Amino acid sequence: MVEEMMLDAALDSLRMITGRAETDEGTDGFPYVEGSPDFIVGLDGRPLGIELAEVRGKTDAEMYFEEVTAIAWKKNESYKRRGLFKNQIALILYGREPPLFDIRHSLAGFAEDEVFDDLGFVEMWAADLSDAYFNPGHPLRPADMFCMKPRKWLGFHRIGAPDRKPFG
Repeated sequence: MVEEMMLDAALDSLRMITGRAETDEGTDGFPYVEGSPDFIVGLDGRPLGIELAEVRGKTDAEMYFEEVTAIAWKKNESYKRRGLFKNQIALILYGREPPLFDIRHSLAGFAEDEVFDDLGFVEMWAADLSDAYFNPGHPLRPADMFCMKPRKWLGFHRIGAPDRKPFG
């Protein structure tokens, strides 16, 4: 249930950031292998596998980035070994601490090092639904997102007002 909530919030934000539309068609012929990826969605009529992974217990940008890197490479090796990169798959990492808003500048410096270019994932995003700046689950609260791959969306993305005051 937590992963479904995270997926919904991340997809809402991704649609707003990238301009892609979620579609019902486009998910046919994308095989699950041993339950991977976690979800298959249609974006602009094409299938995209979504693998979700939680980042836990990190307190600063460097620790967060180290954990993201470790998770990404571990999942990459597993997917590569099983031949899953025949289809397009995005990795979405999520956590509650630290809020992406607080570490966005430091993350930008780490992410520019092209650490993730050789991964098989076509997209790699960090998503944040921490309660530091808005109530969890609030309908006016899209997820903060930080793109690590592809480069055209690299960096921190916040939907709406920077301070997230929804009523003016």
